[in-house]
Amino acid sequence: MRCLALLAAPLLLLGFPACDDRLDTPEIALTEAANGKTVTVELGQLIVLRLLANPTTGHQWRVTKLDGEAVVATGKSEYFADPDAGVAGGGMLFTSFRAAKPGKATLAMGYFPPGSKDAPPAATFAVTLLVRGPEPKKP
Repeated sequence: MRCLALLAAPLLLLGFPACDDRLDTPEIALTEAANGKTVTVELGQLIVLRLLANPTTGHQWRVTKLDGEAVVATGKSEYFADPDAGVAGGGMLFTSFRAAKPGKATLAMGYFPPGSKDAPPAATFAVTLLVRGPEPKKP
C-alpha cells in the first residue's frame, strides 16, 4: 500500500490531478481489480487506469479497443517505477481517459511483448464504462 502511495504522489506534478479543477467530479482510478467489470462514471470524469508494468522487459500496454463515443483517450500515459523493487523491478503505468458523452464504451488493453506485432498479449485488461450524464431538462 505504501508503494502505491509513493507511486501516486508524483501524479500531482505530472498532469494526473487527484481532482480536475475544471470539474466537480474527482477522477476515478481503475486497477486490475476492475478487469472484466462494468463501472459507472460521471460525464467529464477523468478515468485513470493503473496497471502493473515492466518496460525493461520490452512489454508495453496498448489500447486494443475503445468503442463508442462515450470515452476518449486524453493522450496522457506515464510510467512510475516501484522504488522498492530495485533496478528493472517494474512499477505502474498510469493511462488516462475522459468520460466525454453519456453512453457506454468498452475499453480493452493488451500487454504486448516486444518484436512481433502479431504476438498475443501476455496480459489483457477490459472494462465496460457507463457514462452517466446530466438529467435531461424537462420542457
